[in-house]
Amino acid sequence: MRKIVSLMLVAVVVLGIVGLAQTPVVPREYGVFLFDNESGAAAAKIGIQFDKAVEIATSDIIAFGGGAVKLLSVVQNYVWIEVEVVSGGTLQVTLRGDSADAAVGSAYWFD
Repeated sequence: MRKIVSLMLVAVVVLGIVGLAQTPVVPREYGVFLFDNESGAAAAKIGIQFDKAVEIATSDIIAFGGGAVKLLSVVQNYVWIEVEVVSGGTLQVTLRGDSADAAVGSAYWFD
């Protein structure tokens, strides 16, 4: 019984830590998506879910207050970008072609 309770408590703590590590972000839209890093710390990754499948190239991503894109992974409507963005910096993502009318469902900064 103690083992089960201990394992459940550890699982709750781990899930709580993962939940705190994710900082939601709402993009500003001006023909492109602008994701402001208001997490209070430098962010290394962002996960974005769009409402439809998108196509993005590294040339479509610019970090203002950050570095170059280290990794870009696109699987249908999910995008994972590894890029350093300082606290207060902005990540610009431009969608082109058939992807241009996609909307962001959710986006989260990660450490």
